[in-house]
Amino acid sequence: MLDGFLPDDGWNEWLVEIIDWHFNEMTGSPYWLEKQKKLGINARRKINSLDDLEVSGCFDEKVLSEVDVRRLVPKGFSSQHDIHVFETGGSTFSPKRVIDVSYRNTLAKWESSCLDNYGFRYEANWLFIGPTGPHVIGYTVGLLASQRRSLCYYIDFDPRWIKRCLANGQKQIANEYVGHIIDQSNQILKTQRIAYIFTTPKILEELINRIDFKEFDIQGVVCGGTEISSDTYNFLKKEYFSEIPFVIFYGNTLGGVAIQHPSSASGESNLISYYPFSPYCNLAVVDPTNPFYIQPYNKLGRVRLTTLTKEMFIPNLLERDQAIRIPPADRSCSDGIANVSPYEHSVEMCVQGVY
Repeated sequence: MLDGFLPDDGWNEWLVEIIDWHFNEMTGSPYWLEKQKKLGINARRKINSLDDLEVSGCFDEKVLSEVDVRRLVPKGFSSQHDIHVFETGGSTFSPKRVIDVSYRNTLAKWESSCLDNYGFRYEANWLFIGPTGPHVIGYTVGLLASQRRSLCYYIDFDPRWIKRCLANGQKQIANEYVGHIIDQSNQILKTQRIAYIFTTPKILEELINRIDFKEFDIQGVVCGGTEISSDTYNFLKKEYFSEIPFVIFYGNTLGGVAIQHPSSASGESNLISYYPFSPYCNLAVVDPTNPFYIQPYNKLGRVRLTTLTKEMFIPNLLERDQAIRIPPADRSCSDGIANVSPYEHSVEMCVQGVY
């Protein structure tokens, strides 16, 4: 069971609270207060359900690349709050920026509770191989390890450099850089007692080609970032991770993560299913020609993200991915998504690199 969901009425209750926060003159951000005036609406009266968010239209992700971040900071956060700024990897257009005060810590608690369902132990060292610096994933994995009373070791890399190399046709340089990442990882594995590895799908593929997971007694793997196909997951599970937990975290900087449901983690399922952290993140599957028409269950469509946190209000952002809509699981008040893959019309603008 994936913990952390609210009862069925939790969505609207939380949404109203978030709208009241972001569109209140005392607590809202300059960006959204000004946007409300341009839209000519009173959001606190107009928006009472997820369906009502259609009034705001689809969020333009370029705003998060171009606007002064200070305009995104809600007035409700005082100077005594620690406000962190994080950036995306820049797979589409230029990097986008978000802020965080406490949401990522809350998210890490939920992630930790989900890992309990897979049998991950507490007080066992983690190795994170991925981007840190301005990228939120490394920060969140550190919080996750802390939640589990564990140490976290880091091998940092710059995804933008690899994307630049690939975009410029410098594949050899990119490969050498990946080799450098693997060499550093190998050194930690040889000298430290690492139980769990958290990395990206493409780095994981390089790792299994160059190191023996059994030699280092790795007890579990989490793969985070972009999509992974059911065929790839099932192959890796059967061939390399049949005796240890192998879990996929799908998500990005703008919304957090959706975690693979245990029912699709056997290595036999033709669906890799994910459920987001309700009520902070909503993943809808919509008609590619109409972003406000939700597809029927078990039908493919484009992924539409809505983020509802005290830090960030991001309504109706059309993602670069497509997926199948699946019904809520367990106590979830949220739909899930399955078999995520690149949305065909966004492939040409993306350079994935090591994600």
